[in-house]
Amino acid sequence: MSRQEFSTSIKQQALLRQKFKCGSCGEKIMNLSQIGKQSHKHGEGAHGHHMKHDQQGGTNLLNNCVILCESCHYTVHNGGNYQNNQKFLIGKATDFPHFNG
Repeated sequence: MSRQEFSTSIKQQALLRQKFKCGSCGEKIMNLSQIGKQSHKHGEGAHGHHMKHDQQGGTNLLNNCVILCESCHYTVHNGGNYQNNQKFLIGKATDFPHFNG
């Protein structure tokens, strides 16, 4: 199964829902592009994270998308373990304190 990414529109809607904060740590994320990386306190980019991983049948819809800064995304994936054979945890909005801003 090939990896599916969120559309730019979905990621922008999620970032707006989160009031321009990382869904996990709450750090300000002003933009998803390189401009956002330049304005981030720690110079990090932002990623759209599947709360229910696409390999487990998660969708690319807004309710499954949370925007995370690079370090939080790395942490959520067990220190960057993105291997296809790993057991992925299924997250929910309450796992991310800033899911709704």
